[in-house]
Amino acid sequence: MVTMKFAAVFGMNLLFTLLECGLFGPAASKLDSLGLRGWAARAPFYLLPLYLSPLIISWHELRGSYFRTGLLGLMLSVPSSLWVIAARCPFREAAAHAVFGLLQGLLLARLARSLLAHGQSASGVAA
Repeated sequence: MVTMKFAAVFGMNLLFTLLECGLFGPAASKLDSLGLRGWAARAPFYLLPLYLSPLIISWHELRGSYFRTGLLGLMLSVPSSLWVIAARCPFREAAAHAVFGLLQGLLLARLARSLLAHGQSASGVAA
């Protein structure tokens, strides 16, 4: 049962990540000017935010605080925000990465709390 809940949270995280990278990721041609292959340079945009799912599911204290999950989402999006700045994209794209990471952390925590709350009794022990 926990596996299905993890799959739901991971699937939503994957959807958010692909949406973010599709909308705000730098073009491959801008990364080629730095001497990097476009697909290899874009990989961190796709991989780093996916670490939110296992952390939120497995770490109960993290899931219990929207502030912590929002901060973690923001922290995981800072490297991609800096990467966008290094590729000489407009600053609003870097800000969009940061805001999207914050929202991603908050929404995933909300989803995980609602999914995992149904399987626990009032004392917090799994039924």
